[in-house]
Amino acid sequence: GWGSAPGRRRSGDRPLGGGADRPELGRFCPLIPAIPRVAFRTCRLRYVPRVRVEPLGIEIEAPPGETVMDAVCSQGYFWPVGCAKNGECTNCAMEIISGVGRVSAMGRFERQNLVRQRGARSVENPRLRLACQTRAEGDIVVYKRGVEPA
Repeated sequence: GWGSAPGRRRSGDRPLGGGADRPELGRFCPLIPAIPRVAFRTCRLRYVPRVRVEPLGIEIEAPPGETVMDAVCSQGYFWPVGCAKNGECTNCAMEIISGVGRVSAMGRFERQNLVRQRGARSVENPRLRLACQTRAEGDIVVYKRGVEPA
């Protein structure tokens, strides 16, 4: 929270759309004066992970739910692939230099395609991931040759 536990009220706090008539909306935020009930229900800021791609040296934001490759491509860069960006070819494979624990878990489809295309030992390395299947859940640094401005 912002210095007070949920449901606690400090002097000067104003309700965000709540009140006696709508107690379920009665959250308080000391940073924002009274706001219409349709605007905000909480004062938390959303964290957007950052992805740095080496050796190119670019750093981009990866919105929640977006794959690493989609996030990079949406910023005007080309990411080398050989399929329809669905994990079939494994050409988008990247090495995670930093932040292995800050990416989505490897799914069954990604695991099967890595084994099929690159051998059983490829899934033993947690740093080798498919950019079209991996989502950043925190700041990461990846290595992928061939990424360039589109």
